[in-house]
Amino acid sequence: MGYPIAAMNRAEIRKLILAKTGAGFQGEATTTATDHTSLLDSVYLYKGATDEYKYRQVIMVGGTAANLGLKSVVASSTTGDATLSVSMTTDILDGDAYQMVLPDISIEDIDELINEIVRDLNQDFWPDKVTETVFTEASKYEYDCLSGFKAVSLVEYCYSIEEEQEIDDCDTAWTAGTNTAVTLDTTFKQEGSACNKIVVAGAAGDAEILAYHTFSSIDLSDCTEVEISIYSTVALTAGYLQLRLDDTLLGGSAVESLAIPATAVNTWTRHKITLANPLSDTAIIRAEIYQVTDVTACTLYIDFIKAVKSSSRIYKPLLAEYWSIVHGTTPKLMLTDRGLSMAKSGNTLLRLTGYQTPTVFSDETTDGDVDGVYVAMAVSGGILVAGMVGPGLDTKARREKGQVFLDEARRKRLAMRTNPRQGTRWC
Repeated sequence: MGYPIAAMNRAEIRKLILAKTGAGFQGEATTTATDHTSLLDSVYLYKGATDEYKYRQVIMVGGTAANLGLKSVVASSTTGDATLSVSMTTDILDGDAYQMVLPDISIEDIDELINEIVRDLNQDFWPDKVTETVFTEASKYEYDCLSGFKAVSLVEYCYSIEEEQEIDDCDTAWTAGTNTAVTLDTTFKQEGSACNKIVVAGAAGDAEILAYHTFSSIDLSDCTEVEISIYSTVALTAGYLQLRLDDTLLGGSAVESLAIPATAVNTWTRHKITLANPLSDTAIIRAEIYQVTDVTACTLYIDFIKAVKSSSRIYKPLLAEYWSIVHGTTPKLMLTDRGLSMAKSGNTLLRLTGYQTPTVFSDETTDGDVDGVYVAMAVSGGILVAGMVGPGLDTKARREKGQVFLDEARRKRLAMRTNPRQGTRWC
């Protein structure tokens, strides 16, 4: 079992640092402002001296979404009222959270120290990483599926699925749209006896149905994802095409409008797409390929569309001798003949388990994958020992307090250290 981390976002970690070092505080507006530059807080901004908070840096960390992450500096202040030098996007509302920092140190300095600690952890701590994104293909042995992995310890293949529902096997030709031609292709198929070939003319534009098919009513309400195989003679940008599922014959009121992910040119790709409204998908009778944004003239092939309950997939591990990592400009997963055969050769989902590099923080609200308390301890200790801030403390007291935090951070780091699972292979 891995070390139980305290998952925190950057704003939460910074709040701890400000409290531990005395470099600032987090407060909340107690009154809604009537302009974009007033921060009104009768609780924390209680000191009466004029310009008591002048030159302190401010960042908005909670409440009004339009202002989140915006920074400014106090231009002037009176009791309960700080006027900001840089206007917010909108008024600061009652309850909006902010952090205010002493002039001795900047928010940017603190954030860089936070990320420096996270980057340094890469020496001996690697968060777990699990992906279910790549499907096997017949006669294909190498897979570019290791993005974000530092190491892989286990490769599993989907042995069976307990709850799935075929939507369309694509063995019957779909109905063409206004600017397309649809035929069956029995030689280029991925599953069954054929796939649908859709030739898209240059005249096809935005918001256009390229092809559709109707069938007997299907209940997908117990499923969570849809799988579809697609091949395109042009690279597809994510969201330019949709797979639409409808409960009416005429279309135009799709129950599901599923964005087809980015698809590489001239290669079969099987996509796994999450259903948005499964509880409403009780009587699906139509599927269509819909062009949201013009992808230009091209030829599309689609095959074997089904819905799956993701939690019903049953996985079996591939023995270590059946897979390896090929190192190069981009590391790739390589299966042996036996490994590919065990994974049923084609359209079988792989699950990879391993480790990733700790993720640095880039916004205020995304939780990190390292222990936030450790990061706050390490940064706070470093700030105090370096004498960067510490109001009310003499140099000796400041350093002693900082050393206490650093010692606690070291103990936490030792406990966090990753012991790689047996058979781990490095990317």
